[in-house]
Amino acid sequence: MSHAGLAHARPGGAAVGTAASRACAVMGTLEWVVESRLGDHQETWYVVAPDPALSQRYREAGVSLVPGCRVVVDAVSLRPVGVLDRSAGEPPPAACGYNPYFDLKPC
Repeated sequence: MSHAGLAHARPGGAAVGTAASRACAVMGTLEWVVESRLGDHQETWYVVAPDPALSQRYREAGVSLVPGCRVVVDAVSLRPVGVLDRSAGEPPPAACGYNPYFDLKPC
């Protein structure tokens, strides 16, 4: 069964796994993992609360940090791809197993 074009977000930290948290540690604190699936293709991004001490490194990557922002990082290349304004808030709770027909409580 294909789940074309669906996105799923889940909190970061221990529930996601230590590998993702460790990978993001050089940029800040992992808060969310976002997955998008289109047919058989899946993309994954990390939403990171950036470490202000690394603002120079972010500038070198073409990303300007503002207080309270979150940085979207490609999970494969670990390169920042964008900035979320603090007004973006948290993603809504995800349905269990990409169920597009029912709004279920998170697993």
